[in-house]
Amino acid sequence: MAELGPGDALYIPYAWWHHVESLTAFNVLVNYWWNDTPLPLSSMDSPLHATFALRDLPPEQRPVWRALFDYYAFRTSGDPLAHLPPTLRGLTGAQGAQALQTVRALLLRSLA
Repeated sequence: MAELGPGDALYIPYAWWHHVESLTAFNVLVNYWWNDTPLPLSSMDSPLHATFALRDLPPEQRPVWRALFDYYAFRTSGDPLAHLPPTLRGLTGAQGAQALQTVRALLLRSLA
């Protein structure tokens, strides 16, 4: 627990969850997750989208989605698409501005 005064700052390591409370009626609280890794989309977009897309699934369907995320998004070694030729990997294998534009359009359409 820490109490900060005017001009104070607190460094919290990357992805460490925390809780903040204001002790006065007027204040400014800034939270920024610094990430040196260049990402085409915000890291927070994925969990937010997944929360709304998957949170109300029946319990028996949740393990399927966990396995897909573990395999494609959190795999620690190897390329999960290595067995496919690049032309058959679709958006999951594509990179570049056109692929990013297509993914953004698909996400926007799903949220409309």
